[in-house]
Amino acid sequence: MQGSIKQRGDNSWRIRIFTGYDEKGKQLYITKTVRGKKKDADAAARAIIDDLGKGLYKKPQKITLAQYMRTYMETTAKLINALPTQHRYNEIVDLHLAPSLGAIEIQQLTTTDIRQYYAEALESGNRQSVGKGLSKRTILHHHRLLHKILEQAVEDNLIAVNPATKKIAPKVDDNAEMNIITPDEAEIFLKTANSCKYLECIKFALQTGMRRGEISACKFSDINWENSTLSINRGLSDIEGIRGERSTKTRAGRRIIELMPTTMDLLKQAKATQAQNRLFFEEAFTNHDYIFCEANGEPMHLDALTHSFMWYRNKAGLKITFHDLRHCHASYLLAAGVHPKIVSERLGHSSIQITMDLYSHLLPSLQAAGVAKLQELVGYKIA
Repeated sequence: MQGSIKQRGDNSWRIRIFTGYDEKGKQLYITKTVRGKKKDADAAARAIIDDLGKGLYKKPQKITLAQYMRTYMETTAKLINALPTQHRYNEIVDLHLAPSLGAIEIQQLTTTDIRQYYAEALESGNRQSVGKGLSKRTILHHHRLLHKILEQAVEDNLIAVNPATKKIAPKVDDNAEMNIITPDEAEIFLKTANSCKYLECIKFALQTGMRRGEISACKFSDINWENSTLSINRGLSDIEGIRGERSTKTRAGRRIIELMPTTMDLLKQAKATQAQNRLFFEEAFTNHDYIFCEANGEPMHLDALTHSFMWYRNKAGLKITFHDLRHCHASYLLAAGVHPKIVSERLGHSSIQITMDLYSHLLPSLQAAGVAKLQELVGYKIA
């Protein structure tokens, strides 16, 4: 079985493999274009020849990226991702990737096509919805999903190499979209939000660094009142009005954190408030054991929490998001000299490297404080 490989352009190769003759004596070939290096084309050619020899070769189908992405979302994504992640991925595909890149045949998709989409999205959103540009962090999320989808396409032998390479991923400053307020500013904000129905929930976020979904899924049965600890092992999702519990995103997300006396007092007050609500609503009260919930015991409306937070945030003249309360908590711990490993475990990060990358901007000042402390302790003794 004969084959040839010819370079067609930069990182583009044409494979041509002779497979025999038709009934009229015309020579038949399998032709395929491979994006990547020469070794990628060699590997693709060997794979085709091997499949032909075993009778396993299937003629490539002309399938668009949009078609393959939909297949991926209906199969692989459902098997490996939680429901909230599936919902977010569907939004990225439907609102951004499919309108901008979906019409391209997956075998013809190039790194240049993807890079051009990233540039357009950064400037004006996407090709179908021109407006405010997307942030680099948002585009990075798109890149990661597209990379996953195309990796599966490689596994499915639809393409030989993944064009969504790491080198074209947007470079994001981890701190560019992180807003941290000082403890004094936090105190002013809490006073501004004094009438907010979710005030205790906001305080709890600042005091624990927990995610919004984790806070809304906390139950009184998760509290060890004697040891002042809280077990975190689930989150609450709210997708198109359907609320439900889910396990934490990672194994590290399932953790036990210690609580301050102030936080324990907050929880005791929440328990007392809920007891009053039970008496008021009587049979209409639904007991899910949630610490933070609606007055009738039903799970908290996550969007209502966010919108209420934003209203009081604007009133206080701040730019923070609810998730930034988590960053504030971490920064307070690091500023207090708590080891980054402890902070990482408290936040439920899967590795200390994530913590270090997120809060690296704080480390120079912390290092300076550490050197000053070292000088104070042993500097003159070992000089």
